[in-house]
Amino acid sequence: MSIEYRVGNLLEQEDLTHMAHQANLYKTFGSGIARAIKEKFPRAYEADQRSVGVLGTWSVSDGTPTIFNLYTQKGISSVDRVTSYDHLDTTLRALERNLAVSQRPVRLGIPDHLGCGLAHGDWKIVLAMLQSIFETSNVQLVICKLPSAF
Repeated sequence: MSIEYRVGNLLEQEDLTHMAHQANLYKTFGSGIARAIKEKFPRAYEADQRSVGVLGTWSVSDGTPTIFNLYTQKGISSVDRVTSYDHLDTTLRALERNLAVSQRPVRLGIPDHLGCGLAHGDWKIVLAMLQSIFETSNVQLVICKLPSAF
């Protein structure tokens, strides 16, 4: 498969079977895309509340789309990078392996600049990671960029 890039709100993409976003361990879903997910897909927030929340793991909501809360953010900072590249890489690889065995087509949506907004990651590093993991996968990765991000 390949990586598809779209302009549009990730949460409004009706053809996605799964979504994933970076989460921290504080269980608030208080800002960024996590807040929007909490409002539109409360089951994802409920899954977060039930989880142990350890770096390098995820919680998952039931329903359509299935949403993965990826615990790859090691704190909160207004200036320092808190995206853990090691945990993000490990978690994305495990997620890809988990989804790749599905007998049905999988369309996994993620936000553009995953882990690079409030968590201050470097998009060049994260994009290279995504390309390494998903370019030869049978999981279709869809990266969605908000129109206002231009």
